[in-house]
Amino acid sequence: MDSRHLIREENNKSLGRIALFLTFSGFLLIVLGYSGANNATIFFGVGFSSISLIAYFFIIKARELFAKIIWGICTPTLLIISPYFFTLSQPTTIYSYSYFFIAGMFVSAYSFKSKGEGYLLLITIALYFIGIIFYDRIIIWKSFEGNSFANTINSNYFNFKSSQILHFVSMVYLVTVIRRNRQLIEDKLQEQIRKLQNFTSSLISTSKNKLISSGNLKEALEEILRSTAQVVDVSRISVWEFDETDFSIRLVVGYNSLDNSYFYDGYLRSESYPVYFQSLLSEKIINANDAVNDPKTKEFTYAYLIPLGIKSMMDSPFFIDGKFKGILCFEEQRAIKQWDNMDQLFSISISKLISIAYYCQIRLEQYVSLLETRESLELKNELLESINSKMNMINGDLAADLHYKEEEAKQLQQFINEVSFKNAHHVRGPLSRILGLISLYKSEIDPESKKIYMDFLDQSAKELDDMVKEINAVLHRNFSK
Repeated sequence: MDSRHLIREENNKSLGRIALFLTFSGFLLIVLGYSGANNATIFFGVGFSSISLIAYFFIIKARELFAKIIWGICTPTLLIISPYFFTLSQPTTIYSYSYFFIAGMFVSAYSFKSKGEGYLLLITIALYFIGIIFYDRIIIWKSFEGNSFANTINSNYFNFKSSQILHFVSMVYLVTVIRRNRQLIEDKLQEQIRKLQNFTSSLISTSKNKLISSGNLKEALEEILRSTAQVVDVSRISVWEFDETDFSIRLVVGYNSLDNSYFYDGYLRSESYPVYFQSLLSEKIINANDAVNDPKTKEFTYAYLIPLGIKSMMDSPFFIDGKFKGILCFEEQRAIKQWDNMDQLFSISISKLISIAYYCQIRLEQYVSLLETRESLELKNELLESINSKMNMINGDLAADLHYKEEEAKQLQQFINEVSFKNAHHVRGPLSRILGLISLYKSEIDPESKKIYMDFLDQSAKELDDMVKEINAVLHRNFSK
């Protein structure tokens, strides 16, 4: 909704409430007139209620100018003609009518708020002024000619009229001051609403920009600074990052709206600007309309402000995980700029947007790190799988070889058992006989007996030879492969 339309609606609501109040006041005058049998009061009450109801009708129809004209013209006219057509019974009503004129002028004139309604205000003031000058003459002439109270007023008429005119002029001055102040407030309010709408629109538009969430901090900050400088209408804007190791701030990126350029060179140490850094580390907005003379920023005068032609500064902190990270700096070179509450509120919102850009960069770095870790794990997993496959092949070969060796061992054991058996039974027997026959042959003298021993030796030797051949055959069968 447009700010002017919003203010107009609120003004119309205020006028509507005034119209209803005046309508009720008119009804109250009617009641008082009936109770006192005062036709002039009844007439005035009826007319006043009618005027207020008609004004209220125009107000709800969004024709408030007609309502103002009715109040400004019909009310003083009604106050003049009421005592002319109806006789009054109480001389003190002369005072009451002066209050009606002053109060009616105040309400009518107060309703003219717009700049283009100045001529109507003058007409209304003129009508009420004419009325307050002549109303008492009409009342005395029509109702109290020759009355002692009227004679008293006539004898002190200059003082009486001067007092009324002074009250009237004072009220007119009060109305004009209120009207002027109200107009200034409405203009300021319209400016604030316009700013708020522009700031809100810019903030929403910038926050939707994909660069902010891309994780590319440099491009994100450049986009934020460019759009912010256009909305705030500031010549320079920059982001500085705080280094707690040496208590310094380093320029990350800056934007100059005067020549549409970016700058990246800047470094400030705390020992050179202690007052500024003390204010900075308090984590509050530094608002320096006159930067050269402001206690928080005048340390920069000769090294920074004058060389760059900076007249006004505003620094807003931003945070990462609740910890002070840096500042968003606004700098105006063209003229001293008054940073209002809306500017400060917007700077806080942009600072939060900068924090989001930093978070997105951190998130991207974490994501890249996770990807690298994942790729490394996948490579290691592939290597382990390759090693495992080779180990399985080796294990298979070893198992097969082991099975073969087991079979060979079984055959060898069987062969050993077989050879051992043959050695124990078949080889040992002929060998023992040969040894025994040799012993007998040596001790025998008889040639016949020796011959018999030789035959037995020959037979046992053949048996032993056959057994050795059999063992060789077994060895050849089992170990020739």
